[in-house]
Amino acid sequence: FVLVEGAPGVGKSTFAWELCRRWDQVEALMRYSLVVLVKIRDKRVQQATGLDDIFCHVDTDLQRAVVEEVIASGGEGVLLIMDGADECPSSLWKDDASLFHRLLSGSLLPKATALV
Repeated sequence: FVLVEGAPGVGKSTFAWELCRRWDQVEALMRYSLVVLVKIRDKRVQQATGLDDIFCHVDTDLQRAVVEEVIASGGEGVLLIMDGADECPSSLWKDDASLFHRLLSGSLLPKATALV
């Protein structure tokens, strides 16, 4: 994973948004077939227990198919941009069973890239 560090207000969230916005324009990002912006300060995301909780806002067959494909591929070609990590409870990162710990440790989606 890649860690972006900075004081509050320095522009980390703006950087995350710009990466998503320019995904198809930045050569280094074009290798990813899926870029997901995960807003960690969102309570719904903090309470997530599975990928479908952070990938899908509306339960549709297409979204379920995308999640299944991402899991089956081990996250190959997926960039997870986790915005707001510095503002979330530390238990999300320390608890071995938490979704975010499993994502960052590589036990879930070992082929994905995470930007935190």
